[in-house]
Amino acid sequence: MNIRIKDLLRKYNATLVYNDDLHKKGFNIPINSTSNIIVVNSDLTDEEIEQVILHELGHSANDDKVVGSYNNNLVPRSKMESKANDFMLIRYMILTK
Repeated sequence: MNIRIKDLLRKYNATLVYNDDLHKKGFNIPINSTSNIIVVNSDLTDEEIEQVILHELGHSANDDKVVGSYNNNLVPRSKMESKANDFMLIRYMILTK
């Protein structure tokens, strides 16, 4: 795994778990305000795994800045997903330089 991704996992106090029985690419489980678990489908390519990790770290970095519930309202959920994608794209571009 890329050292920059490892550094980001430490920065956001995220534990990485691989699962080969997922029906999606991955998801984030907030534990408390300062830590979380990122679950990633182990059947993905290395590139997809990096992208999923970065997207989920984007949730760790930004979800608390959006007012509203991810699960109960489409507007906050859309904002959170957009911010997570922005985070992933920017970090991924840095990783692949």
